[in-house]
Amino acid sequence: MTRACLLQRIRCEPPGIFAGMLSERAIGINTVELDEGSPLPDWRDVDLVLAMGGPMGVNTFQIPAGSNLQVSRQRRDHDRQPGAVA
Repeated sequence: MTRACLLQRIRCEPPGIFAGMLSERAIGINTVELDEGSPLPDWRDVDLVLAMGGPMGVNTFQIPAGSNLQVSRQRRDHDRQPGAVA
C-alpha cells in the first residue's frame, strides 16, 4: 500500500478534498499535526509527503525545538541517495 505523510500546520485546516483523493486511490494517510508538536516520521517510511498550509503566513510559524535539525538531517540523508530528486 502506498503511504502518505500529511503535514498539517493547524487542526482547523484539514486536508479536505485531498483526503478523499488519497482514500479513493487506497493511499494510507499518516497525519502529523505540527502545531501540536507531533514528531516527523522517517521520510524513508513514506511514499508521498503532502504539506498543507494554514491560516497564517509561512514565516509566522515557529518550528518546535529539534524539528529543524531533524528535517536537516533527513534532507542530508535524502541528498546522499542515488537518484534523489531535490
